[in-house]
Amino acid sequence: GTEFLRLFLRHILPKGFNRVRFSGFLTNSQKTKKLKLIHRLRNTIYKGNPVKELKTADLMMLLFQRDICHCSKCSGTLIHLPRGVPLTALQF
Repeated sequence: GTEFLRLFLRHILPKGFNRVRFSGFLTNSQKTKKLKLIHRLRNTIYKGNPVKELKTADLMMLLFQRDICHCSKCSGTLIHLPRGVPLTALQF
C-alpha cells in the first residue's frame, strides 16, 4: 500500500504548476488562433480542419470507403431520427 501511494503522489503537481496538456500553445481554447499565427509566421496557408464540417456517415465513407447508411444484408436504408423526440410523435 505504501508503494502504491508513493507512486500515486508522484503524479500530483505542486501548487501553482499546470499540466502541459491543459495549457501551452495548442490548448483547445486557443488552438485555431495559434495555428493561424504559426502559419502566418511560416508564410504558409492555414486550411483548417478538412473534416470538421463532415457528418459522421460522410466521414466513415471517407475513411473506410463504407456507406454506413445502407445495410449490407438487406440493402435497406438508415432512417435518421431526431434526438429528443419520442417515437410516438414521429410519423413514417
